[in-house]
Amino acid sequence: MKVGIFGGSFDPVHNEHIAIAESAVKELGLDKLFIMPTFSAPHKSQNQTPAIDRLNMLKLAFSGKEKIEVSDYEINNGGKSYSYITAEHFSKLYDRVYMIVGGDMLKDFKTWRYPEKIVNAVDIAVFNREDFTVDYQKEREYFIQNYKKDFYKLSYNGKNQSSTKIRVYSSLDLDISCMTAKLVAEYIKEKGLYRGGKIEERVISSLPIKRRTHTANVVITALKKVKELNLDSDKVRVATLLHDIAKYRDYKDYPIILENNFFTIKGWDFKVVLNSETISSWKISSEKRSVSAFSMVGRGFLGGIVLGPIGASIGAFSALKGQKEKVIQIVFKDGKKALITLNNDDYIKFQFYMS
Repeated sequence: MKVGIFGGSFDPVHNEHIAIAESAVKELGLDKLFIMPTFSAPHKSQNQTPAIDRLNMLKLAFSGKEKIEVSDYEINNGGKSYSYITAEHFSKLYDRVYMIVGGDMLKDFKTWRYPEKIVNAVDIAVFNREDFTVDYQKEREYFIQNYKKDFYKLSYNGKNQSSTKIRVYSSLDLDISCMTAKLVAEYIKEKGLYRGGKIEERVISSLPIKRRTHTANVVITALKKVKELNLDSDKVRVATLLHDIAKYRDYKDYPIILENNFFTIKGWDFKVVLNSETISSWKISSEKRSVSAFSMVGRGFLGGIVLGPIGASIGAFSALKGQKEKVIQIVFKDGKKALITLNNDDYIKFQFYMS
């Protein structure tokens, strides 16, 4: 009996997962393909949706699909779901086993736990992804040289779809019906999976659907760069979620209040202290300032003030040319400097930039 294993976190399953599975069954002539959700993926650090929910969504997505079965083998095993354990287990049960992986996974295959045990137990079948570039000839040479075995290149070319997009869209209450099976979309909504927190709620209440969709796409694009640039994914998510938060707000609704050693902004539930841990000095002065390269185009980000080792950020709005303004000058302990500019009524005028 010839079978295949298509594993992953499936958090959640999307339409491309279904298309890849159906294509693999047909092209490889499989008697059965096991869809294998991990209990805990070794290569992913973010918190995953409970295994039972990911398993249930897979069962809904693949219900009625010929020769495809959702397996709970790795979930029942618990702990980190290492592919070599699954490969060796299924190789003892079936005559021939294929492990289905994406081109992006092929590039990282050498970093997997005991890759030689995997290729000794099963055959690797690889599908291409249009959003990843892979030198298959180079990978093939590496396989043959190190594992004395080749992989099978599937003809299917995976479309640019991701579970991340579904999670981000869901967190901002955007439609996901075109990204996954109808029953899966309904399950996500019914269970409240991927629901956002206070920041997402603020975005939902502040932005119309079109601008919210734009924000979601900015978040997704930025998150793709996290690993490459070695960034903090939580900070990137928050920054991109809030980048357009004040686009449809009137700046007069948000006067900034300066009292002693802290700032507050009316309508926002935060207080930021200018303390000795991050600030070397700060002072308020008045001077003539006009719109410069420092000002942002139109209304921009009003996310509050964040002070720390990496600097600070504050809300942004168009400046009024030539008006007398109040300028807050801040010097950080790491030597960086920043300016916050207010108008006569203590309203935020534009985002300061650090030097």
